[in-house]
Amino acid sequence: MTSNQGSVNVLIHDSSAEESDEYNLRIQRTGCFAQHNRMLDCHFSTKDWRKCTVEMKLFKECFEKHQQERQQRSISDRALESVKVDRDASAASRAAREPSLCEMPPPKE
Repeated sequence: MTSNQGSVNVLIHDSSAEESDEYNLRIQRTGCFAQHNRMLDCHFSTKDWRKCTVEMKLFKECFEKHQQERQQRSISDRALESVKVDRDASAASRAAREPSLCEMPPPKE
């Protein structure tokens, strides 16, 4: 947001809107944004979280499912990285045993 003060433009930083956007983006990445909005709509209309237990439960289940999938992907990624490191290490040890596989610097004249 900008504000004119005389001939000088001043940029006003609204951190609360930025934080809210980041929060919403994080919820969207989980795939649970619809459940989250239903939960908020329920609270907005009833003004009582106790009347929104179904919506809270659905959001919680969706979010926990996302967390489990994320954890599983993380485990898979670490396993793939481990395989890659093992391959790189075995190639390096093979190169150490076979000098022809090593790159040699050009001879100095």
